[in-house]
Amino acid sequence: MTKPAYQIPLTQTQLALIGELCGIQAQIELSMQLLVLGLLKVTHETAQSILGSTNVRTNSDVWIRIMREKCQAPELLILAEHAYKEIEVLSQGRNDFIHALFAGSPPELLGASFNLPPNDPIAVRTKNFKTVTSVSKLKPLRDRAAALSCLLADLHWRACFNPDPARSPWHGKYELQPLSHHKSEEQSSGKEQKGQPQSSAE
Repeated sequence: MTKPAYQIPLTQTQLALIGELCGIQAQIELSMQLLVLGLLKVTHETAQSILGSTNVRTNSDVWIRIMREKCQAPELLILAEHAYKEIEVLSQGRNDFIHALFAGSPPELLGASFNLPPNDPIAVRTKNFKTVTSVSKLKPLRDRAAALSCLLADLHWRACFNPDPARSPWHGKYELQPLSHHKSEEQSSGKEQKGQPQSSAE
């Protein structure tokens, strides 16, 4: 196996979590497509075209509009609103690891150092080097994505096959965060900087 140009200072478990996060994201996107397919009575190819943007936020905005218009069951609309908020939160969190360079301890990367605890690997967004996230947040993010995949699978089953939650294989495999919690998360993420880069010369 050819090694990458630069060493990735992560454990095999951490690398596996990143891979699993990508795999779960595909399940999330599939469930969204299947809901569009079932509610609009279109082919899978058409559902893929409807949710065909490379921007997750754009697809989720289209998806929730379809859910609000076509899904008549109030309890399922509540699930859809929760899923919509979770997609927003997880999209940002996932990008912080997928589009990132990783640095070990001492955390130093391309001439910049970061005021973070020792022995705590970090992910640095390649877009601007300003978003810095501790790799310790990777496992909770993976678990949150897995819960969302179960929520969406449950929603698809109940909206398109059988509304009885007791008949859904995925019901009870996730917990709902209060919608007010999502709002506070969005406000917090808009105000807080995950890491403050510092010149290595200081």
